[in-house]
Amino acid sequence: MSGGKRMTRIPPGPESASWTGPVLIRGWLRLRQPWRRPLAALTLALKWRRVRRDLARAAGFASFEYWQRLDTLVLGMHIGWETYDDSARFADVPSHVDIARWATASHLVRAMKLETIALSIDGRLIRLGGFHISERESDLPCDSLFPLHQ
Repeated sequence: MSGGKRMTRIPPGPESASWTGPVLIRGWLRLRQPWRRPLAALTLALKWRRVRRDLARAAGFASFEYWQRLDTLVLGMHIGWETYDDSARFADVPSHVDIARWATASHLVRAMKLETIALSIDGRLIRLGGFHISERESDLPCDSLFPLHQ
């Protein structure tokens, strides 16, 4: 990865191996001074528009929610899928591969995180794994800022 960013995997929880139901991808990007990088901010917006169009047409796509925390320059999303396999297939869609590579290399993107979760019938959170990418631990905002914090 360029820019000195490192990936840290988030391991799946103990119930993940048997989960076959719907999943939610919880993700965010933390930006670094977008007002100083207007071309990169525009590039991100165009790439995001392209991936969002492909997402809406993807097999198994169930829902999308966008949110932001402007005080910490974080853009987030929740993407619902009918199954974990549906979400995994989307990882290979060219527009998704393109934005993921670009965000990892970009100086605009300070940190990012994607985590796959599910909710059991009795309301427990099931963690299915994920990752976060950053140069420094301090680039990662506190999880309590985000929806679905437990």
